[in-house]
Amino acid sequence: MAVTILGAVVLDLSLKYAFHRPRPVPFFVPVPYTYSFPSGHSLFSFCFYGVLAGLLAGRMQSRLGRTLVWTLAALLVAAIGLSRIYLGVHYPSDVIAGYLAAALWVSTLLALDRVRIERKSTPDPGA
Repeated sequence: MAVTILGAVVLDLSLKYAFHRPRPVPFFVPVPYTYSFPSGHSLFSFCFYGVLAGLLAGRMQSRLGRTLVWTLAALLVAAIGLSRIYLGVHYPSDVIAGYLAAALWVSTLLALDRVRIERKSTPDPGA
């Protein structure tokens, strides 16, 4: 999980400084001092809950359990993204960009976890 969050920090900061997109005028809160694109809350929540759900679901036998884990993670991530738009601190494209960047990072980490598990379970032919 530490690697997940560190990678999310790198993605968030590099994209914010690459695009320098100003924030919209918020509805209910003071204007944050960081750039708008991508939404850091959306990116971090997708990374955290996506990797957590992937690790848990990958180790569960129950199909219902896997479905519940992924559904709960998706609902949390969607609620956080929608809250950023509702508060007026991000444009919808900021949230979508955060999700897309996080999807790439989460997919990479979950694929690496699968490779690690397969290598661990495959006997070494040279031994």
